[in-house]
Amino acid sequence: MQRRVVLAASMAGVSWLSGSTAQAGIDLSSAFDPTDFWQPLTAGGGFATQAFSGGNPGGYMQLTPFLSGPPPFQGGAGAYRPQVYFGFQIPEFTHVVIDAEARFVGGAGGGTLIPVVFQSGTIFAPLLSGEVISSSTFQRTPTRAYNLADFEAIYPRIPGALRLNPGGVLQFGFLVRLQSDVLSPSSGNYAVDNVRLIVVPAPGAGGIGCAALGLLSVRRRARRCGVEIDRR
Repeated sequence: MQRRVVLAASMAGVSWLSGSTAQAGIDLSSAFDPTDFWQPLTAGGGFATQAFSGGNPGGYMQLTPFLSGPPPFQGGAGAYRPQVYFGFQIPEFTHVVIDAEARFVGGAGGGTLIPVVFQSGTIFAPLLSGEVISSSTFQRTPTRAYNLADFEAIYPRIPGALRLNPGGVLQFGFLVRLQSDVLSPSSGNYAVDNVRLIVVPAPGAGGIGCAALGLLSVRRRARRCGVEIDRR
């Protein structure tokens, strides 16, 4: 059964990964079971803990992002997969699809779920807003597909909107991101379980081909991963 996805960014092709002929997407989804390890990740301070009970059901991620910096205050807490990927190992791809079962526990509200790429100590993420986590019980967030061409360095924040390094090691994950004009409360508490995180590759290895094929190519490749994308 396919889930319909709202496409959250432009359909421009990207050309910073190539060399493989793999046809399937990279599925990094997780129910956070004890044998399924994730590495904690924070942006601007906070806590991220993989708990093995209390989820929906079983394990889940306990996330406490801190607000910091000059206004608007920002922060994030999440996790990334320990698996590493190189440009020559995986196909060129265009989007990261994400959804999860999540709940707001308390503190600073308005946290949003976003995918991230972790590279050389820098967290890259879409500048577009994610899905707000507001329910006090576990609820599935809407599924969204984010264009990797729109990812920028968010922590540490680097002037000039630094982009991903085509030759570097990549690791994929997610954050609950906070942003507020006030600093009280200074942190929020969130729970995330049953995350679906899929990197959708483009056909072939050439960036020019990806751009030319555009939306149709992304839709076809996403369907192989059980995802259907709407452009709204």
